[in-house]
Amino acid sequence: MKNRSKRWAWLLLLLAAAVLFSGCKVEFPQDRLTGESSLSAQSLPESATSVLPEESSLPQASSQPDGTSLSSQPANGGENGTALTKPSSQQSKDPQQPSGSSSAQSQTSASQVGEGASAPSSGAPQTLTCTLSIRCDNILKHMDLLDPARREFVPASGVIYAARQVTFQEGESVYDVLKREADAAGIPLTKSGNALFKTIYITSIQNLREKDCGEAGGWMYRVNGQSPGMSCSAYRLKDGDRVEWAYTVVKGDVGIVEGSQ
Repeated sequence: MKNRSKRWAWLLLLLAAAVLFSGCKVEFPQDRLTGESSLSAQSLPESATSVLPEESSLPQASSQPDGTSLSSQPANGGENGTALTKPSSQQSKDPQQPSGSSSAQSQTSASQVGEGASAPSSGAPQTLTCTLSIRCDNILKHMDLLDPARREFVPASGVIYAARQVTFQEGESVYDVLKREADAAGIPLTKSGNALFKTIYITSIQNLREKDCGEAGGWMYRVNGQSPGMSCSAYRLKDGDRVEWAYTVVKGDVGIVEGSQ
């Protein structure tokens, strides 16, 4: 029994001596992990480590809740090498609409509205002016030829409608203006012919009829001192025209030798 104990004691001594001379190192689990990490780093070839980029050269960006991005690159000399970059306002616009077109269109619309307010519509008739007068002073020179029943209708001045400026619409005729102004002034007016065929003929104004003062008596009109040579319903007035109606007794007394209404 004692021999066996001695034998075990010698074996333990030999084992301890072998361990000391062999230089073996007993490592705990934590030391083993640390050793493996350091060994892995040291065992990498230089070519492998040189390929890996440095942390400072890698771009870093983080998305913010409001849609901004934090860049590691300096922007416009910003401090700490960081800059906040917000989404461009143009990206929120319609991609088919070029930048600045919205303001250009609003300016164009405003310009168009201003022009439309100052310019008359092409579809609306334009208001023009002319001068109108109605006289029968030639009768005063030939009262002996006048029908006695019509004397009361002749004014002492021979002026039935004093020359004045009146308005008319584009496309209106001499007859249109005469009829409208006579009605407004309460001057009786009669006619014959057909307005559709532009053959209106004035038979009386202020109850003074044709042939009431001689066989050649009747109403004639001039425009700018000339006889148009057509029915008063056929002549289309122009802006600034001077229209004169006069009762003629003899040829040439109204400055018209030949012509008609």
